[in-house]
Amino acid sequence: MRQVVGASHGRFAELRPLVEARPALANATIDWGFGDWETAIGAASHTGGREIAEFLLAHGARPDLFTFAMLGNLAAVRGAIEGNAGFARIRGPHGITLLSHAKAGGEAALPVVAYLSALGTADQRYRDDAMNDDDRRALLGEYAFGPGPQDRLLVQEGMG
Repeated sequence: MRQVVGASHGRFAELRPLVEARPALANATIDWGFGDWETAIGAASHTGGREIAEFLLAHGARPDLFTFAMLGNLAAVRGAIEGNAGFARIRGPHGITLLSHAKAGGEAALPVVAYLSALGTADQRYRDDAMNDDDRRALLGEYAFGPGPQDRLLVQEGMG
């Protein structure tokens, strides 16, 4: 799954043979850690990979609100937001905002960008609160989120 989702970040030549051999991989999903779930089509959506997203859709991938934003599907985005309070503030993989996904869609998504920009809530950034030295030191260390050696996160001073 990691290879498929990773390739969906813009490496179409690597992705194509994998999905053509096993179309179910169009729905590959991975948890990068700490609940940061990402689908193959989600990767294509936040990187502006229209060609990859359309390929994955043709092979059975399930689109989501972020996919519709990147593809410029204003009716789907508007319907989801107007029918569900707070949907404009939902974040996608890696905490990327809905407006950022729309911007990744380029010219075809400009109507979605304009709509989301007018809302004023679709691009709220994470707060960057200052921490005191004791709190910062308490977070330092190695975190394991899986059994493999690659399933580790090292947090150390100066990572900024």
